[in-house]
Amino acid sequence: MRAALRIRRSWPEVGVLVSSQHLETGWVTRLLADGAAGLGYLLKERVARTSEFVDALHRVAAGGTARSTN
Repeated sequence: MRAALRIRRSWPEVGVLVSSQHLETGWVTRLLADGAAGLGYLLKERVARTSEFVDALHRVAAGGTARSTN
């Protein structure tokens, strides 16, 4: 998460997709502070579903967002 924050602050045009074992609301809030464009946060259980992971990568790369809903 620290690396993701650093990337977002240093290069805001770079998309970032974070995968985490647990929902870390404090970190997510900090990550979203400067906007959600090009940002994804997925729980690792979602990464195991290849089609959802690839879809999230495409959305973030295109400047969209991706997030786990549960």
